[in-house]
Amino acid sequence: MTELVRILRRKEVEHATGLRRASIYEQMDDGTFPRSVPIGPKSVGWLEPEIIDWQQKRIAQRDAQIAAPCRQRRRARRHEAMMAMSKTGRSESRPSATEREDRRATGEAKAPQG
Repeated sequence: MTELVRILRRKEVEHATGLRRASIYEQMDDGTFPRSVPIGPKSVGWLEPEIIDWQQKRIAQRDAQIAAPCRQRRRARRHEAMMAMSKTGRSESRPSATEREDRRATGEAKAPQG
């Protein structure tokens, strides 16, 4: 025996997705939103599992977009540090012990970091 699937009417779909009528139909035309199912001569609905899948895909896209910039920033910082070390033989973010001693001896102020 097959399991019953709930059919959501447009108002329920709008409430569940946060989309308005025009956006739902535009995204259906683009193929980025589930197609409606005719349930009468002048009425349509959407299958609840398809709407839930759409929501989960949107959440996964959001999570991927949040994680990607964090990874990119970490990679960029690591790359910059490696480039600085390869040019000078040490990290640019911190002066060597000899440079610190020289600055103290000559009375130079600390170089602004940034």
